Amino acid sequence: MLRMGGGLLAAAFLPSRLRERAAFRLELPLATWAAALCLCGAVLGGICWALGWLAWMERVTGEASDVAVSQSSVPNRGGLMFFGPLLAFAYLFTWMGASLGYVALTGLVRSGVWVATRDVPGDPLVSLGVALAGGLRRLQARHRAGTLLREAPADLVRAVAEGCLEIVTAGTRADLAVGASVEVDDRFYQVVDVRVGVEGKRTVLVHTLQELPPEDVLRGFVRYR
Repeated sequence: MLRMGGGLLAAAFLPSRLRERAAFRLELPLATWAAALCLCGAVLGGICWALGWLAWMERVTGEASDVAVSQSSVPNRGGLMFFGPLLAFAYLFTWMGASLGYVALTGLVRSGVWVATRDVPGDPLVSLGVALAGGLRRLQARHRAGTLLREAPADLVRAVAEGCLEIVTAGTRADLAVGASVEVDDRFYQVVDVRVGVEGKRTVLVHTLQELPPEDVLRGFVRYR
């Protein structure tokens, strides 16, 4: 049950590359769940937003009408009657209106992307946070490696055993995350470990890749450059 709940959260919010890593670890069809959750968010979020907006319209226009009736002798009675309904649009800026609108809009857009590309992007706010965190980690890694203000050194690729490679990089590379399938010189590998190491006086990341059997079917891979 806990694994199922974590899988649903990953499918609903994480960017596709992180979702694939979670799917690999949890052994769950998170891509399918992500598409279904986006569609549910668009439909249910839109319905709830519309019902909330109608309730807000009824309450605000009722309050404006009561004020206009009680102040019937005031010259601006017509202004109150005209601007009262316009106040209903303040619903767009309430927590409920903004939250439900966000769920419905992002669900609709992400569902559209899925229809066009068969890949569901992550939640925009979560993706932004992940991107900012990744950028900060890369800056920290370059600072540790001494390459913050100069060009990072080229990657080092070396064979360490039969069917096993190590790729040494100065900074974090999203395409070399654990579980990723990678093509190197027309041979296919899977990243099985990423660790911090030291090359000379530099702090580096060492990615260990294990060659995949020829009979394995790959759902997707990246070409190492």
